[in-house]
Amino acid sequence: MKNRSIKTYVVSLFGALFLLTACGPKEIPDSDMQAIIHDIFLVNAYYGLYEQSHTPSDSVDIYTPILKKYGYDAEDFRYSMDRMALKKSSRLSELIDAATADIKEENNYYEGRARIALRVDTLMGQYYQDTVLQRPDSLWFRDIRKKDTLSITLPVEPGTYRILYGFQRDTTDKGHLTMRYRLKDTTGKFVLTNSRTLQQGQDYRKMDVTFDAGADADSLLLILADYPSSVKNAGLRIDSLMIIHHPPLDSVRSIYWKDQFNRYSHLEYLPDYESIPQDSGTLYLVPPLRPDTARRTDL
Repeated sequence: MKNRSIKTYVVSLFGALFLLTACGPKEIPDSDMQAIIHDIFLVNAYYGLYEQSHTPSDSVDIYTPILKKYGYDAEDFRYSMDRMALKKSSRLSELIDAATADIKEENNYYEGRARIALRVDTLMGQYYQDTVLQRPDSLWFRDIRKKDTLSITLPVEPGTYRILYGFQRDTTDKGHLTMRYRLKDTTGKFVLTNSRTLQQGQDYRKMDVTFDAGADADSLLLILADYPSSVKNAGLRIDSLMIIHHPPLDSVRSIYWKDQFNRYSHLEYLPDYESIPQDSGTLYLVPPLRPDTARRTDL
């Protein structure tokens, strides 16, 4: 009976020790620790960029969600770090190097995809651009009385406008000429006013101006050459005048996707588009090294 009691006590003691150990902190495996360090680095980098406009990282708990994501807590993390410190091994340094290498590889991947996205957006913008005015011939102005013919008024839509033309001034002309472009709203108020100097000289020069028109802009007033009152005579030649309109990128993307669906609508099958992205507009990305994480469209 006595031996049975001792045996029961020993079994109970081992059971209690097991329960205490099971309820204590867990040592995080190297694979999970590398992933946790990887995510901590990214969070630190994010708060380092946006700390001026967001809550400082030292006043909020930003690491617990990362540990919880992998099934651990702060005690597990501290316990695992202490274990590595006691062993005086190079495991922590190796895990940090591995996590840093993962981040560099992911960064290279996303930079490459961002370059592709930018290239696609640029090509789509060029494809859907609209030439709102084109004068391929040459315009000569040699007399102050022709000043009124140098003004052009056009309706505008939201987007980016580009004014292109070549010009050459008479070498005997000493006056100061200026090209002006102005955007007006529906009330006639100027919402944008800017200018460029038409430089003198024998060389043939090019004018290339780009500006944005918002939703409040209704019309464009373009003055190809603004004569000051002191000028009595001026000579100016303008070649290949062109005004190009680039719609807003969101509109271009929307038009592109509609064209794609219309293109295949008459077929028995449709292309397997996983999603029409809302943010990047052209790409729907998945991190290459961590396919288990959320999909990314935040380029």
